[in-house]
Amino acid sequence: VSYLRVQASIKRSYEDRIAMANIIGKYIEHLIEENLTRLYDISLSDRVDFRDKDWEPERAALKAAYEYSMFTDGLFLVDLHGSVLLTYPYRESGMVNLLSISHVAKAVTERKPVISNVYTEETTGRKVVFALVPLKNRDGEVVGAVGGAVNPTNSIMSRVLQTVQAEAAGHYIEVIDSNEIVVASDKPVRILEHHDHGGALGKMIKDRKAGIKTCPHGFSQTRPGGGTQDILAFVPLQTVPWGVIFGQSEKEILAPAKQLTRN
Repeated sequence: VSYLRVQASIKRSYEDRIAMANIIGKYIEHLIEENLTRLYDISLSDRVDFRDKDWEPERAALKAAYEYSMFTDGLFLVDLHGSVLLTYPYRESGMVNLLSISHVAKAVTERKPVISNVYTEETTGRKVVFALVPLKNRDGEVVGAVGGAVNPTNSIMSRVLQTVQAEAAGHYIEVIDSNEIVVASDKPVRILEHHDHGGALGKMIKDRKAGIKTCPHGFSQTRPGGGTQDILAFVPLQTVPWGVIFGQSEKEILAPAKQLTRN
């Protein structure tokens, strides 16, 4: 009976962390969906017309969306060939063809909303995340896509994670893409780092599978890599190919079970 009670305590501790990761994941998805709506609003503004060569209406629509969105690195319009026609704020280096980026190509060809992994721009070397949705003109025809770029190091998502006050001690929270690159974190130094698990977390994102993983990195500690093992509660997002990590030292998570064992 004592053994069963201890195992139930461990299971309950894991379930609590999974539940926390789920709550955070749902909020991140809500934040992303809210910002995708800003991109869809550009089509609904009735200002898109690539044929008249007058870019002022489109620029005004981009400006309005930019000021109330999370896309800190700007917005852009691409045609069906992947060529950038307009950026806001204007960037000369941004006027290129983006069809070589798989996520941009998918948004243009499949005409579906797309959120990318962390991507390194060839011309500038900056690391960004792209969000794209189909773009329609005044006649309701899809003429390309409208996209937004997010700089992960200056992201509202990380600021949101920093406000999460979990009761669990020695924890950390991260959002990773399917390449296991940290997109957002409550520890700013971890952003854009590789949370390497040999592709296991990336596979869980692909399979939409939540679960508990052990982690030898010790990121829950002030000085990682000191031999401390963490337990990760991992939850994939449903509408974005990312996942949420709620990590905590194994010692902290299993403390209630150890006390129960002693009793």
